[in-house]
Amino acid sequence: MQRVFAFGKHCPRYIFLLGCLLTRFAVAIGGEEQTSHSPLQNCVWFFGDSHASVLFTNVRKSIEHVVENEDSLFPYSLPTGEVLQFPFSIRRWRGKTMHAAGRDGLALLNFKEQGVQEHDVAVCAFGETDVRAHICKQRDQNGRDEDEIIATLVTNYLETIRLNCMEYDNNVYCIVVGVIPPTKSPGVHYFGPPKDHVRISKKLNKMLQNGCDRLGVGFLGVYDFFAGPDGFRKPGLTPDSVHIHMKHNRVVKEALAELILERCPLFFPLR
Repeated sequence: MQRVFAFGKHCPRYIFLLGCLLTRFAVAIGGEEQTSHSPLQNCVWFFGDSHASVLFTNVRKSIEHVVENEDSLFPYSLPTGEVLQFPFSIRRWRGKTMHAAGRDGLALLNFKEQGVQEHDVAVCAFGETDVRAHICKQRDQNGRDEDEIIATLVTNYLETIRLNCMEYDNNVYCIVVGVIPPTKSPGVHYFGPPKDHVRISKKLNKMLQNGCDRLGVGFLGVYDFFAGPDGFRKPGLTPDSVHIHMKHNRVVKEALAELILERCPLFFPLR
C-alpha cells in the first residue's frame, strides 16, 4: 500500500484515532502556540489539476459539473460517533502539471498568496497528466532515461513545496497526493503504451513517498484504492478514461482526514 501513515501492526484503528485526539486536546489546553491562531480558522487547502477537484470535492456531482474553486465542509465520523467538520478549499488549475509546479516554483504554486495560514493544511495533487502524456514522450522523443525523468520531476516539485514551507514558522502542514492508476484505454492526450503508464505511476509514487519522508511532509497514496491486480484502474470507476468519478472519492477524503489527525496536532476541525 502506498500510504505513508499506518495505524501500527497491533493498534486497532479506533485506539489510534482516539490517541491522536487526546494528543491534540493536550496541546490545545497546554501549549501557548494555539493562542496565535484560532481553531475556527483552520482550513484544508487543495492545489492541483482537475484531480485535486474530483478526488476531494464535496460539491461536484459529475465530471461535466466544473467548479474551479470550491469551499465546503467534509464530515468525518469518529469511532466515538462524534462528527468532525473539515473545511475544504479547493484551488484548481486546469491542465497544470507536476512539471510546471516544479519549473515555475512559487510563481505558480504559492501557499501564502492563496491564503494559507499558520496551522492550515496544504494538499498538493499533481502528476496524472505527466504520467499519461509527457514522461514517455520525453523518454522516446528526447532520448532521456525514464528514471532520470521521474527523479528530476519529483526533485523539482518537492523543492517548490519546500520553498512554500519555508515561508512559515514550521507550522504549515503539507501533504502530497500520489497519482491514481492509469486506465488500459487512456483516450485523448496520451503518449506511450498503457502498460508503461502503470510502471511509471508506481515509480513516481515511490519516489514521491521517499522524497516526502526526507522532506518531512505527509504523503497520501491513493493508487491502491483504485487499482486492480494488474496495476490498471479497476473497471467502472471512471466516466472519461482520465478521472476517478467523484462518487468514489469518500475513501480518499477519509484517509486524508485520518492523516491530518495523525500528523497535524494544531489543526482543529470544526465540531
